[in-house]
Amino acid sequence: MMKPGFGIGAALLVGALGAGACSSKGTAATGGDAGAGADGGAAGALSVTFGPITVAANFEKTQCVVVPLGNDAPIHVGQIHNVLGPASHHLIVYKVNETTARPVPFDCQPFTDALDPAKGSPIMVTQKKDDLLTLPAGVAYTLAAHQMLRIEMHYINATSAPVTLTATSTFTPMAEADFHDEAGFLFIGDPDIALPPNAATTLGPVFFKLPEKYATAKFFAITGHEHKLGTKVKIATATSKSDPGTSVYDVPNWSWDEPATVVPATPFSIPAGGGFQFSCAWNNTSAKQVAFGESANDEMCFFWAYYYPSTGANVCFHSEGAKLSQDFCCPGSSDCDAFIASADGGKRACNTLANTGPVVQVTAVASDAPVATGGGIPDGTYVVTAATAYTGAGGASGPTGQTYQATNRSAAGHYDYVAATNGGADDHTGGVFTTNGSSLDAEQTCPIPQNTGFKTYSSDGVSTFTGYIPGTPTQAFTFTKQ
Repeated sequence: MMKPGFGIGAALLVGALGAGACSSKGTAATGGDAGAGADGGAAGALSVTFGPITVAANFEKTQCVVVPLGNDAPIHVGQIHNVLGPASHHLIVYKVNETTARPVPFDCQPFTDALDPAKGSPIMVTQKKDDLLTLPAGVAYTLAAHQMLRIEMHYINATSAPVTLTATSTFTPMAEADFHDEAGFLFIGDPDIALPPNAATTLGPVFFKLPEKYATAKFFAITGHEHKLGTKVKIATATSKSDPGTSVYDVPNWSWDEPATVVPATPFSIPAGGGFQFSCAWNNTSAKQVAFGESANDEMCFFWAYYYPSTGANVCFHSEGAKLSQDFCCPGSSDCDAFIASADGGKRACNTLANTGPVVQVTAVASDAPVATGGGIPDGTYVVTAATAYTGAGGASGPTGQTYQATNRSAAGHYDYVAATNGGADDHTGGVFTTNGSSLDAEQTCPIPQNTGFKTYSSDGVSTFTGYIPGTPTQAFTFTKQ
């Protein structure tokens, strides 16, 4: 019944957070202790790095850093090489208009900077561990002098032990005289996903008509995207919904965790007035229905494509369900404005709950978490009165230096939640929850679908309960009814 605002994991709870992020430049892309560019040190290459950070066992999160690339003059980038470490799910690189570096990883919403052109735009998405994007001759991303970059990392450690995560993005410029076209980025998907348990399911093919501004676009690379239940993504160019189209992405033995990027011998265009036909297939081997969401335990049906000449970066949606209108792209539509309101600064649209809880110190305890006992959770409004990190025998103990403040309102299996971490702004979320014995399953539905991480709980059945998020350490939040 709640989305913990300080899902900060072992890294911050026990002070194990590493260097955060850095940038480097020179004839070799070296990042010191934070990791080296894996492109062999191309002349003039520039690198930025996320991490290193420690990712707790059984822990998932999306975090960002904002760092300077280190270029003293404007450059045209003709090649980008991303290398992802263990526990990485995917990485997104943006050029942004921020002027202050934020090298320590912070919680962030996916694609925030794709939705507001005043903030910046995405330039590359990577899900493969080693991903090299070489743009066509004369095509490049133009980066301003002293360009700031946002590195967005979605990571999940599904193992039983902590791992160290580092990711590096290396940019290789081209000569000014060789540049003639700006590169662009396009991301398209369908959120109408409802996968029944123990069954194979296919969505589509669905047709997305491209906006007219893409009439002259030449697409030079394309990648399909699903999560761990995904078995296939197919994409075709088409004149209309009834046209089966011309295949541009149908990879034999396609793998969701190392999705191939197809680079056609000649960049392709969309037929006049046409768009893309695409479909996604899954095999849900679990006993639960699975829906659309950002978590690696949810599913997606998306693809991204790179093109030129650029008319801007867009994130586009097709839906025939209740989630969205039929088709829209961000930025540039009223539907997108509503989407931004729910996914970024407008989080308050999830609820207007006042955060009346006390500011509590997050405390580390050098023992295992208590065994959860379950019990009833009466409807009502609760505040967090304790936040604990159980670090295990011999682990860290005492105050962590972190603070947390949260209020939860639950009724009939639904919850509204507001939380602030380390004195930051209130974060408003909401969702649904179920209990079974000592098990607790809390699924956030606003502003984006994702699992909150709670697995077990103990309650006195009257006024107090504690929810547990397993990991290293196990996080525990005690709620007291008001």
